[in-house]
Amino acid sequence: MTIIPAVDSRMKDGLSYDDLKEILEPLIENPLCFGIEITILDPDYDENGNYTLPFVENLIQIIKIKKNK
Repeated sequence: MTIIPAVDSRMKDGLSYDDLKEILEPLIENPLCFGIEITILDPDYDENGNYTLPFVENLIQIIKIKKNK
C-alpha cells in the first residue's frame, strides 16, 4: 500500500514507509537540513485521518533518528 492515497495526484505503487525512511534519513541527518515541508495532503480524501495519523507517526520516528544520533 502506498503511504498516502489522500493526495490529488495518486500513483499506483507509490512510496512505502520504508521507501520514505530510506529517502529522508540521509537528508535529515545532513547538518544543512533545517526543516521539512509536507505538501499535497488533502483532508478531503482523508476525512477520518486514517492515512494522515500513521504518516505523521512514521515521520516523527524518522525525525527522532536524527535527534538520537
